Amino acid sequence: MLVVGATGVAGRIAVQSALALGARRVVGMGRDPDRLAQIGDMGSVPVPLAGGPDALQRALDDSTPSLVLDYAWGRAAESVWAALARRALNDDDADIMHVQLGTSAGPHAALPGDLLRSRRITVCGSGAGATSVAEILAQLPAFMDRIAAGEVTAPVRRFPLSRVSQAWTYTGPDRAVIVPD
Repeated sequence: MLVVGATGVAGRIAVQSALALGARRVVGMGRDPDRLAQIGDMGSVPVPLAGGPDALQRALDDSTPSLVLDYAWGRAAESVWAALARRALNDDDADIMHVQLGTSAGPHAALPGDLLRSRRITVCGSGAGATSVAEILAQLPAFMDRIAAGEVTAPVRRFPLSRVSQAWTYTGPDRAVIVPD
């Protein structure tokens, strides 16, 4: 499994969730070196986005991810596709599902036609409207159980209600959460 944007809040939760669900190998790409180290400590293989396709190819170590969760899109997605590009006819025949979840690295990505013709890859989106509310709600109890068990932690920064204006302008690496004073 590959998580693109693994250093963001949702990406870090995705890495933890994949590992908790038994993923054999999770590769996480991201920008922030400190948070890359954190996901490495969790048990994933960290890859700096600045390293581009070559760094990702080295991290994949001749394996092909069956699932790509992409919170970044833009040039980050293009790096993934360059790393996954076939070089010969005898490459693996893995099925790859590339799921676009966010656009923190840009709203557009140029998908090379030769990748679509040379790999069994599906590119789709996931978000409001792509999945029914009933399906999302059906998965919440199991996810909440993983949080309660400590298998998944949400990186949050707590702000008392009296400091709500600071929470509103907070731009740090964690999610701002308002708590009672």
